Amino acid sequence: MTAASWPTCTAESDCPGARFGSADHCFAHLAPETRRSVLAPGGDIDVRGVPFRGRLLDELLEGTQGHFGVARFNGARFDGAASFDGARFGGAAFFHGSTFGRDVTFTGARFDGYAGFGRARFRGEARFDRTEFTGRAWFRAASFGGAARFGEAGFGGEARFDGARFHGEAFFSRARFAENSVFGGARFHEDAHFDRTAFHGKWTGPFVCAGRIRLVRATVHSPVRIKIAALGMDARGIRLMETSVFWLRRATVDWADARLSQPVTLATHPVPFTGKLAAPAGDRPVDGPELVRIVDLSGVDASLLVLRDVDLSSCTLVGAYRLDQISLIGRCRFDAPPAGIAVGRAWFPVRRWTRRRVLAEEHHWRAAPTHRPLDRTGWRRHPRYATGEGIAAPADVATAYRKLRKALEDSLDGPGAADFYYGEMEMRRHDGGTPRGERGLLHAYWLVSGYGLRASRALGWLLAAMTTTVLLVVGWGLPDDRPQHPAGRAERTSGQAHPAAAGAEPRLTLPLRERWTAERAERASRLVLNSVVFRSSGQALTTAGTWTEMASRFTEPVLLGLAALAIRGRVKRS
Repeated sequence: MTAASWPTCTAESDCPGARFGSADHCFAHLAPETRRSVLAPGGDIDVRGVPFRGRLLDELLEGTQGHFGVARFNGARFDGAASFDGARFGGAAFFHGSTFGRDVTFTGARFDGYAGFGRARFRGEARFDRTEFTGRAWFRAASFGGAARFGEAGFGGEARFDGARFHGEAFFSRARFAENSVFGGARFHEDAHFDRTAFHGKWTGPFVCAGRIRLVRATVHSPVRIKIAALGMDARGIRLMETSVFWLRRATVDWADARLSQPVTLATHPVPFTGKLAAPAGDRPVDGPELVRIVDLSGVDASLLVLRDVDLSSCTLVGAYRLDQISLIGRCRFDAPPAGIAVGRAWFPVRRWTRRRVLAEEHHWRAAPTHRPLDRTGWRRHPRYATGEGIAAPADVATAYRKLRKALEDSLDGPGAADFYYGEMEMRRHDGGTPRGERGLLHAYWLVSGYGLRASRALGWLLAAMTTTVLLVVGWGLPDDRPQHPAGRAERTSGQAHPAAAGAEPRLTLPLRERWTAERAERASRLVLNSVVFRSSGQALTTAGTWTEMASRFTEPVLLGLAALAIRGRVKRS
């Protein structure tokens, strides 16, 4: 609003102040006696465009006793500190386009009608603590150069902060929004505090915050569908009473102990914010290609939580309720074991961790100081690593893996659930509370086939077993001759039965160095291949060969079955 929008003062050619009442001068150019005579508590005032210097504002407040009717401060300029503490505005209050050169306070003030601060400029600190806005509160496109304090403020009507710019910290802690609160296009250059704030109407955006947005123990009574770009969101203990959707950009989110009454979605906004919302602080952009990073979901009823395209690599999941009913949609990223090969001092000096999705709790447990240095190499430490506090026990981590596995299996994502099954078995294998016999079986199951999930490991053992069997059969299992029938059909030579054909035990008398022939290797290979598919080769064998074949017919089909099971676990969808 410009000075030309109202009849201006005639005392000076360049005075932008509006004429006060029937006078030709603005309030600033009235004689002191006249100013005192025209003011009364609860009366209407018109000080549009008036420059408030010296004690002029004090005179205005003394004459009205801080009680105004309709108050027009549009375009007014306050060069010094301004205090409206405890003031009451019985009618509409217009501060559109006003400029507050230094700190201004409205602590404990009350606006019974419309309160308009559109495009106002607060160059110092603006205090609206415990201010009551009964009607609409209009801060559209306002600029706050210092801290903006609305702690314990009450907004009885619609509150509009769309397009507002907060250069300092913004405090809305314990504020109450009875109607809609609009922050579309707002830009916070520092932290935005909404701790214990109550939103009864709709809370709308989008807005950006170059710092952290704090919603600790805030209460949202209406459905929310909001877009926020921020470096962090601390929403511990937030209460959401209706179905809500939070579209976020880049934020690191702490959602511990959130209380959900209806389904809530946390999702990464698919495209970066553009235009004025891309970087509210110039050199501090808040957008980027990263997924929204969630760091804590402990204490949350996960059955009401939908996570879409989020990073859970650092998320605490142990302690979440109904984790088996959580919904994971899209690119939900978990952490991975250390890459490469670690070498150190141990009974087996090499460590190579299989690739899979890993919970943050397993990282913290494996990096705990109670483990050997080689076993800790590459694993990410817990923030309280030195004391060991906060590190979940293997049994608790196994439970979290088991519930996540069920959640993915219920969503028909068998391959995704396989990694969580592997993690569950790993934690059971390392849990000191698991019976020793069961731990031995788990160790064998892990070593042979990676809990039925690593086909390469099972096939490697199968190849090794088959090679070993071939060598044993060639060296000690095949007899000197091969009879026509293993049961001993008589084969006569010069009127006498051959000893091997007459049912005598096959014998091996060849010297060791003469046993390694291509013909014997071919016969042994056929025997081994038959054993893999659990068939008898019909080959006469020595006693050692018979036992070798029996062992082969038991172990090798099992290894083949484990390899097939692992392959199926990676390709099945239901």
